[in-house]
Amino acid sequence: DACDANVTISNNYTAGSLPSVVCNTNGAGLTVTFTATDDCGNTDQCSAVIRIVDRDDPVISCVNDLILECDGDYTSEISAWLNSVSASDACDANVTISNNYTAGSLPSVVCNTNGAGLTVTFTATDDCGNTDQCSAVIRIVDRVDPVISCVNDLILECDGDYTSEINAWLNSVSASDACDANVTISNNYTAGSLPSVVCNTNGAGLTVTFTATDDCGNTDQCSAVIRIVDRVDPVISCVNDLILECDGDYTSEISAWLNSVSASDACDANVTISNNYTAGSLPSVVCNTNGSGLTVTFTATDDCGNTDQCSAVIRIVDRVDPVISCVNDLILECDGDYTSEINAWLNSVSASDVCDANVTISNNYTAGSLPIVVCNTNGAGLTVTFTATDDCGNTDQCSAVI
Repeated sequence: DACDANVTISNNYTAGSLPSVVCNTNGAGLTVTFTATDDCGNTDQCSAVIRIVDRDDPVISCVNDLILECDGDYTSEISAWLNSVSASDACDANVTISNNYTAGSLPSVVCNTNGAGLTVTFTATDDCGNTDQCSAVIRIVDRVDPVISCVNDLILECDGDYTSEINAWLNSVSASDACDANVTISNNYTAGSLPSVVCNTNGAGLTVTFTATDDCGNTDQCSAVIRIVDRVDPVISCVNDLILECDGDYTSEISAWLNSVSASDACDANVTISNNYTAGSLPSVVCNTNGSGLTVTFTATDDCGNTDQCSAVIRIVDRVDPVISCVNDLILECDGDYTSEINAWLNSVSASDVCDANVTISNNYTAGSLPIVVCNTNGAGLTVTFTATDDCGNTDQCSAVI
């Protein structure tokens, strides 16, 4: 002012007043009028605008990468993760956060937290279109073991044919896995390996460990036991009935007969064979091979106590003729008194028999019969036939002449 060195300048601004935030420098603002007044009240005015322009990006607070366990239930976890991103902005209390995730999209399964995944970009946008971005990765990591379904112990009958049964048993193990439809199942069985034979289903066996392994090397194991249990009876091969001739010498024949029984067993090369024969026992003598005898029961017993039995009969059959001891010819003097001499001569014949102590001796002499008188001891006479008969009708004969 030409006349006033200290012009008074005033304005109509109200302390604390602020315009609304605008997005550019041409936007609406708060107009402030300035007035210059000199000492004589002369004035001059001008106006200017206060604008708050939002040209600053919001600040996004990103999330850590999302690690999902391979369990197939991802929706709720992904939703919570997407919604956990936040952002701040000096001018906008409600920054809009968006992302490029497509619902239902999933990355391939990986085996560790550094593997490839699905990258999701998050964008924070304020009311003026200022943005900030960040990215995070969704990974499905298979850190869960598969679940193996083991088999029951394998009980093999002792029959020597095991290969097909063992193979079927080994192949019956299964496993499930949320991330791997084709879990690899292995075992530590060595082909051809067999446990020792045991006598019951609780006996020692060969333990086989099965391992289920998924594509990421996660494993589950179980064990089962192969047992070969001898529950099968041996097979006895019996002997025919023993027919002994009535000769009194039986010991060696009976011993050989008793020892001729055999047996076979798939699991025991040395089956024990026993019998209930009492040494020295003999049946009564019979007259034919169908007669009664002494029944001997043979028992084949394997190492597990399984048994098989058979029976055979010892018979002493008298098929041997007695042995007659004949008399010499009877020479009678022609004196008319012959009866006592002939009777004594007839009764002097004897016989022996191994099986019959009392052999019956008979003859065909007719009492009172006499030959014609001859003149020498070589003349014709009366021939008498003697027959020795044992209890079984076996006979021996001889003849002598009166």
